[in-house]
Amino acid sequence: MPIFRLIVILLTGIVLYPVSFIVLGQTFGEVIFYRGIIHAFLIFALQVIIGIVVLGTGKASSQIREPAFRRFFSLALAALGLSFNLAFLIVFPVTFDRSVTTYLLEELAHKKSLSADKMQSLLINDYVVHKGAVLRRMREQEISGNVVEEGDRYALTPQGERFIWLSRGVRRLFGIAPHTEGDVAGLGEPPR
Repeated sequence: MPIFRLIVILLTGIVLYPVSFIVLGQTFGEVIFYRGIIHAFLIFALQVIIGIVVLGTGKASSQIREPAFRRFFSLALAALGLSFNLAFLIVFPVTFDRSVTTYLLEELAHKKSLSADKMQSLLINDYVVHKGAVLRRMREQEISGNVVEEGDRYALTPQGERFIWLSRGVRRLFGIAPHTEGDVAGLGEPPR
C-alpha cells in the first residue's frame, strides 16, 4: 500500500480542521471548546469518507483487495487525525482564549514594558472588569451545565459538583496546587 496515500489522508484531516474554523466561524456556538469538538467530529467523518474513496481507487485499491480493510485503514487514519485535532484544540485555541499569561504578554508587546503593579492593575481592571472575564466564564459554565444563574448570583448544579470533585482528584493526582483551602480534605464520595 503506498505510504504516500496514507500520509495524504492523515494530513487532509489535520489541515481541514483549522480551515473549518475559518470557513464556518462561530456556526456551532459561542464556546470555542464545544465548537472545536463539533468541528473535530465533522472533520473525522469527512476524513473517513475521503479515506475510503482514496483507498478504493487506483493502485491502492488493488493493493488493499478487501473493502473491510479499506474501511479499517480509513477509520484508523481518521482516528489518528481526530486525536491530533483534539490535542491541537486544547493546546492552541482554547489556551489562547483563556490564558491570562497570553493577555499579559500581549499588553507587554503593545506597551513595551510594564511594572508588576501596572500588569496587576491591567489584569484586574481591563481583563477581568472591562473585558468581562468573569461573566464570560460563567456564561460558558452555564452553557456547560455546571452552574445556574439565580437572580444576581450563580450556584453549582449537581453536574458542577461532580466536575469539582473530578477536578480535585486530577489536581491531587498531578500535584497541582488547590484553588481553595477547602480542597485539602480527602475526596470522599463523588456527589450525586
